[in-house]
Amino acid sequence: METLIGVAVLLGLGSSLHCLGMCGPIAFVLPLNRSSFGTKISGTLAYNLGRVVTYAILGAVFGFIGKSFELMGILQIMSVVFGALIILAVIFPRLITRLAPVNRGYLRFNNFIQKKLGYFLKNKSASALFTIGLLNGLLPCGMVYMALMGSLVYGSVSEGVLFMVFFGLGTIPAMGTATYFSNAISSGLRKKFQKAVPYVMVVFGALIIIRGLNLNIPYLSPQVKMNAEKEVTMSCCSKAKTCDVQAEE
Repeated sequence: METLIGVAVLLGLGSSLHCLGMCGPIAFVLPLNRSSFGTKISGTLAYNLGRVVTYAILGAVFGFIGKSFELMGILQIMSVVFGALIILAVIFPRLITRLAPVNRGYLRFNNFIQKKLGYFLKNKSASALFTIGLLNGLLPCGMVYMALMGSLVYGSVSEGVLFMVFFGLGTIPAMGTATYFSNAISSGLRKKFQKAVPYVMVVFGALIIIRGLNLNIPYLSPQVKMNAEKEVTMSCCSKAKTCDVQAEE
């Protein structure tokens, strides 16, 4: 559990570098009530809470998918595949973009989300800021997709939710700063942050691959424990059969 939380938070912190460049513009134009320190803080928290709630829901969905992969016995394989795809996306970004299918339904959904964002960005209420956060969590984002792969490879709904919650919490320091001190972060500084993103992606992709390779590394190879449990079960069954044979004789 500690490893899950640590990886999720570190990924969130690393993803913040990307968020400042991509999602940051939304944070910069949030309709905060800037009349006092308290209203600015409460509005910022409402926005970020909305994002975390969306991430938690998505984590539950992908955790369920991961559990299905685990029951089919292919979770480790998928972990290696997803990790490799993350690293390939860094090495061959243009190739991945060309191979990615264009889903018209998703494009329409994305346009719908952006229109809703435009509507709520005109409202300074806490509920509107919370809704903006909810909607922002649904916008296309490579770092969120990467985190969802992380929630999937844990093969559990509860762990998928926890992973995405702590991922979201890890993004709050940078996103909260971007929201509160919007004038202090220049576009040039955001571009510098972006340069560190590929390194974060490679490290996370490698961690997912290691998780799927079953290398008997503490906390990173849970499948070893599962295999051990299966061996114990099979051993007990074989002993039971031996006892049955002896009883018949």
